[in-house]
Amino acid sequence: MPVLTDQHAYEHIIKLLTAMSKAGGSDLFIANDFPPSMKSHGEMQPMTTQKLTGEITRQLAHSLMNEAQRAEFAK
Repeated sequence: MPVLTDQHAYEHIIKLLTAMSKAGGSDLFIANDFPPSMKSHGEMQPMTTQKLTGEITRQLAHSLMNEAQRAEFAK
């Protein structure tokens, strides 16, 4: 996955959350060097096979935050 614009990162995280919800999952997990995963029936399940980079993980998280939240997250 290439570096994303803020809008593309937001759209991607919304797609992940929507897919998780439709699958009956909870707790979306995004982390460096792991594919996006969700908790389903008490177990972690990958949602894709593609691992995220640290930069993509940061962009996805930041897409849901305002500036104050981003500053706190950076601390």
